[in-house]
Order: sequence, then C-alpha cells, then structure tokens
Amino acid sequence: GQDMIKGVDLFRAAGSWLEAQLQSYGIALDSAEEVVAYAGGGIGDCGGGPFRMLYGDGQMSQVAAMVLKTWLLLLPLLATMQWGHRTWQAARNLGKRWKTTRFVQRLILFCFGVVQCIVLASVELNASNGALCNFWVALL
Repeated sequence: GQDMIKGVDLFRAAGSWLEAQLQSYGIALDSAEEVVAYAGGGIGDCGGGPFRMLYGDGQMSQVAAMVLKTWLLLLPLLATMQWGHRTWQAARNLGKRWKTTRFVQRLILFCFGVVQCIVLASVELNASNGALCNFWVALL
C-alpha cells in the first residue's frame, strides 16, 4: 500500500538526490520507521492508537474508529458529490464558448475529491500512517 512508491527506481533515485541536496543545507529527513515507536503486548499506552488506548484492542475500538472515519468522510464526500454534479452540468454545455475550460476545471476538482475520499477511507485511525497523512486527518 503506502510503501509501494519506495519500490519504483525513479522515485527512489529522485528521493536520494533530494535528500542529498537537503543534507547539504543541513536539513535531515526522517522516515516514519525512524520516528515511530511501536509498542505492543501491554507495553505503553501508544500500542496502536487513541481508540485502542481508550477502549482496548477489541470490537469497541474498531467501532469508535469507524464512526469517526464516517464522520470525517461526510464533508469531503459531500464536496466530491457537489463537484461531480457540477461536472455533469458542465458536460451538457460542452461545445459552447468557454465551457470546455469550465468542464475541465470541475472534472479535475471532482477527481481530486474522489482521491481524497479514497485516501481517507484507507487511513487506519488506530495506527501511525506517517506524518503527512496524520496531519491531513487532524485538519479534517
């Protein structure tokens, strides 16, 4: 899933080059594996996430995470449906002056909304997903 991009040679080479350039300026990048402490077996309260900490490693933590994920998905899903509807309306006006540009803009926003909903649906709220993904979920 998330580590798939690490296997692509082009991205690995670009990442190594970028990391070397940043290190020349005194900036170091840490991966999630280097900064996350995995706990388990009853050691530490951070053994999996906030819901596992509050409700234990049972059905209740999974239900609480699903309820929160559903709640967080409401606004992005509503916005995506709105852009899908606007894209459909713009598609009916294709061929008229300046309508193609409007259609393409709305189609791009709709596609980004779909990607955002897919990413949010795939995030595990009871685990560390990486700094950027966790920050994005916290903003929602």
